[in-house]
This record gives sequence, C-alpha cells and structure tokens, in this order.
Amino acid sequence: VQSCLSCWAMSKAAKGPKLAGAEAKAKILEYMVAQNRPYSAQNVFDNLHGIIVKSQVQSLMEQMANNNEGLVMKVYGAQKVFLADQTRFGACDDNEVAELVARVEAAEAQVARVDADAKRAKHADDARRQDAELVAQATMLRARVAELEHEFASKKPSTGKVVTPAELKSLRAGLEEARGAWDRFRRIGLSMVSDLAERMQKPKVEVMEELGFETEDGNGEVFGWKPFASVNS
Repeated sequence: VQSCLSCWAMSKAAKGPKLAGAEAKAKILEYMVAQNRPYSAQNVFDNLHGIIVKSQVQSLMEQMANNNEGLVMKVYGAQKVFLADQTRFGACDDNEVAELVARVEAAEAQVARVDADAKRAKHADDARRQDAELVAQATMLRARVAELEHEFASKKPSTGKVVTPAELKSLRAGLEEARGAWDRFRRIGLSMVSDLAERMQKPKVEVMEELGFETEDGNGEVFGWKPFASVNS
C-alpha cells in the first residue's frame, strides 16, 4: 500500500504545475542544503519527483554553481556532481571537535573492553569444560587407585606367608603406573586451576572448593595427597 501511495504521489507531482526560474532554484537549494551530500542533477530530479522539468535541473544547478548561488560543482570526467556550499555551515568549533574526538575515543575504548570481556568469557568457558573432563578422569583414576590398594592389601602377608618376588614385581609395576598417571593428572589439574584462578581473580584453594576438588594433605597443599608414598616400602 505504501509503495502504491508513493507512486501515486510521484505521478501527481509529475503531472502538476512545474517550478521554474527563481522558484526552481530556491527548491533545489532548499533540498541540497537539507541533504548536505553530493548529488548529480539526475539524483535531484528523481528525488524532487519531477516538480522541475528534467532538462532545466542540470542547467539551473550549473548556473547556481557558476554564480555562487549556494552550490558548488565538481567535474569527474563526464560526470558533474553538486554539493551545497559548505561555507554556509560555518567553521567547526574547536570545543565541538574535541568533544566529538573524545566521544569517538570513548566508544572505541568501550568496544575494546567488550571484545576483551568476550574473549575472557570464551576462555573461562573452555577452561570449565576442560575442568569437567579432568574431574571425570580424576574420578576414574581414584577408583583405579582404590582397586589397586585393595589388591595390594589382600596380598600383604598377615600370617607369615611371603609374597613371591614375581607377584611383588607385578604389583609394584601396577602401582607405579597408577602413580605416574596420578602425578600427570595432578600437574594438569594444578595448571588448569591456576589458570582458572587467575581468570576468576580468586585464590586457587577457593577455586578448588568450587570445583569439588579435595586438598587432603595435612598441610592444606592443593592436590597434596600422595597415595603411593609407600610403594617401595
């Protein structure tokens, strides 16, 4: 409906009385000042919906530019472009320029902060996913540790029966493998907790508590538990 009304208005303007002479110049100048942007004569004719005869728009605008009647003209090859004379708008005030520069700088700083916050949020989200995987792996490892400790306890001599060297060697190899895995996950866990604590700006112990990790060492050391300290005993 809006499109039909626009077409009807343009058609009515094109069929109505045409502006000419001083009235046409005044209308052109009014439009160019209001828009304050470069236009060709064809652009002006189209945008004024034909209220000035097309053949006159070009000549009138050239006259206005040549006679300093509010327009300036730039020629680019065969193309002529017109613009409202900028002297009518006055010089920019230094305070206004400084204010605009300050607003632009503030906007750029805000964009930089938003970008930085988005990157930190993404890194924190990635760290949380990695922590969840680490917790799952640590749970599996603890279950394996418990299984090996139970196996070790069941094979300790309680009635004077001696475990054979082959059995002891096999058991120690299994425990050493589990201890190596524990140490590896401990290092990974400490690194992840340190990184997350730095990003969250919190102490490592507090982050450990939020993630559900335990600090089982008597001195409160993070990941201080050493379940295999007596492997060689």
